Amino acid sequence: MHLPPVPRFIVRWILRLVMLVLFVGVPGFVIYLREFGLGEEWRKQIGAALSKGAMHVSIEKLRVDPFRGLIAENVNVRDELDGGRAVGNVKQIVCSLNLAQLLARRVVIDSLEFDDTNVSIPLEEVEGNPPLEIRGVDAQIVFLGENMRLTRFEGDLGRIHISLTGLLKNPLSVKMPAPSAPAPHTAQRQKLIYNFMGELKKLKFPRQQPTLRAELSGDLADLKSLNVKPISLRCGPIVAPRWRLESLEVDAEYLGGELHLNRLFAKGSKGSASGWAQMQGSTWNFELTSSLDLDPFHRLFSKSSPVAELKFIDRPQIDVHGTFSPSPQGNQLSLTGSVQIERFAFKDVSFENFAGDFTWQNGKLYARDVRVGMAKGSAVGDVLLQPDDFRLKLTNTIAPTAFASLFDGNTRKFIDDLTFTDQPYVEINLRGPKPDMKLIKGEGRVKLGRTALRDIPVDWGQANLVFDDAAVTYRDLFAGRGKMRASGTLVYDFGRQEIRFDGIRSTLPPVDVLTWADRKIAEAVKPYRFHESPEVQAQGKIHMKDPKQNDLSLKVNAREGLDYDLLGKTLNFRSVGGTVDVVGTKVIADITRGALFGGNVTMKAEISTDPADPTYGASVTMSKINFAELTKLYFKYEGSKGTGYGKFKFTTRSKEESKMRGEGALRVDEGNVFAIPILGPLSDILNKIIDGVGYQTAKLATVDFKVADQKISTDNLEIEGSGFSLFGKGDIFFVTDKMDMSVRINAHGIPGIVLFPVSKLFEYVSTGTVSKPEWRPKIIPRFGNSQDTKTPSN
Repeated sequence: MHLPPVPRFIVRWILRLVMLVLFVGVPGFVIYLREFGLGEEWRKQIGAALSKGAMHVSIEKLRVDPFRGLIAENVNVRDELDGGRAVGNVKQIVCSLNLAQLLARRVVIDSLEFDDTNVSIPLEEVEGNPPLEIRGVDAQIVFLGENMRLTRFEGDLGRIHISLTGLLKNPLSVKMPAPSAPAPHTAQRQKLIYNFMGELKKLKFPRQQPTLRAELSGDLADLKSLNVKPISLRCGPIVAPRWRLESLEVDAEYLGGELHLNRLFAKGSKGSASGWAQMQGSTWNFELTSSLDLDPFHRLFSKSSPVAELKFIDRPQIDVHGTFSPSPQGNQLSLTGSVQIERFAFKDVSFENFAGDFTWQNGKLYARDVRVGMAKGSAVGDVLLQPDDFRLKLTNTIAPTAFASLFDGNTRKFIDDLTFTDQPYVEINLRGPKPDMKLIKGEGRVKLGRTALRDIPVDWGQANLVFDDAAVTYRDLFAGRGKMRASGTLVYDFGRQEIRFDGIRSTLPPVDVLTWADRKIAEAVKPYRFHESPEVQAQGKIHMKDPKQNDLSLKVNAREGLDYDLLGKTLNFRSVGGTVDVVGTKVIADITRGALFGGNVTMKAEISTDPADPTYGASVTMSKINFAELTKLYFKYEGSKGTGYGKFKFTTRSKEESKMRGEGALRVDEGNVFAIPILGPLSDILNKIIDGVGYQTAKLATVDFKVADQKISTDNLEIEGSGFSLFGKGDIFFVTDKMDMSVRINAHGIPGIVLFPVSKLFEYVSTGTVSKPEWRPKIIPRFGNSQDTKTPSN
């Protein structure tokens, strides 16, 4: 049938228009909706459909994908009751609308899909703190009336893969809390999350990504009913810069606003750890048992931390339970537990074992039955440490030398000078505001076996200890070596840096006792070598840093005598009494009683311990001594009889005795002075002048002398004999064994009158050696000449 031209034309254009709409308009419209999206009215309606209560949802762009559906991009969620605070941001959501409701001109969303999108959750709007971002989210949410089913939710939070499912009631009736000041723990929780995410970035997972799985349920109209159960975290090897775990398993649940960590299990290359934790409000209760090798984990501490110096040879066993409550005023931590460690080392010190029970509560530490064992000895004690209160009770048999490497300075030097052949026994009970020896008080006791300080030994020792005023007082001190004993009170004052002796009585060698206090002072006393240990009383102090503050007095009674070196010879005192005073850098020895050469000798010596002034000197007084013994000792003369009196005072420098300077005087009664070799040849000369006089004992011989410039000088040598007088002067060079002496002989009585005109002929000189003197007349006459020839002295 053929239509008229006009109707046929209309039909043809209608068909063309339909074809244009179907093949051009509809695709173009679809492309427009996909690329440019729906208008603002639709965005507002969809945003309103997603919003509920205080939660306001805004959509930046709403477009239509013919294959996926309605797509909302850049979806922002804000809390209107909290000043529009951002709650979250979703890059892209696929929305499925309820068509029946849409025909009734109502926009209702049946489901939401997330397809490889990102979700950002800002914790706080503070510059510099990035939001938490869950990447690669693949999820589906289906709204079933009053229920919302989370069919799936997969995404990556940092390096942790999250997998969630669940069924929630009243998804559009979420009750947000009324706006108020931030909870006191909010800032700390957010900081904790940031720190956790920062540390998470440092970890490596060589085998598989950690997976966190959880199932959600509850009524969103009442957030307290929200439950997350079960929660599981599984992870293979975890490699950190300084530690490693082979596996980690966590099972937990969140019920009624509380988090319960039902099971924690971590396995290391050596050992494992397990435990649980439960959160009630803002407080965590937890328990942990570990046999992990802690050696890798202690490296988490900085190199300056003492913990970094620990090295575990065997795995420690740790059992601890406690609570933790974060607070802006300070975190609250309470711990109770026990520690058992076998072999371990701290710095260079090796320990065999360590065990103890402890309680820690907000900076307060109490440890009970703490035991530390070493190869030799052990220590057991209790310690309490809290603000303004420190207490320590300790029983120890470990020698201090075992801990030498833990100290430095003077303490290290002191410990290095100790030697313990037998283990010591020490009990102490200390208390104070803090573990500072300057503030501690307490008491104790010590017992020693064979012990040496600076190589000076004792066989045993004991004392009661008193800690007070930055000092340790050794009361009722008793020590012994063989038959020798020492007792009294000794104070080691580390505050004033001095050692004080109070009522010390000792039969130990004074050099040994002083070596314990100061080696330099002991060196100064070493020349006094006692035949047997003397009785010594000590009172005063030795300063450990400033020797100018030394002030120590020793009373010495040596009944068996001593040996002392004077002018290169050893004087053997039979019985000695006196004092040794240490004043500043001077050691002053005052021997007030000394039996020597059958007589008595007193001596006062002064020795400098200052390395910059190594001088020493002595003042010696002798009375009623056997002159023969004196000359035999110093000059090896035989037969010089008599009784001697004298004094000698000198000063010199150590190792420079040849430069000695001094003066003295000597008197000999009824002595055979011509038995002295330097005067011996004069005996024959006297016999020629007066027959037999040269072999007589001199009634009196006196001389004053000086020592300087390596020589002994005199101007008034006088010898009075029966029938003659001898006067002399000159120098004896004791270093070079030379002499330059002159003497004049005067006869008494009738021989003196007869010989007076020729008395000048009885003047003699000697310029030979001390060992072989040669005397000759000073004036030698020449017959046949009217003049005498004078021979000057050399």
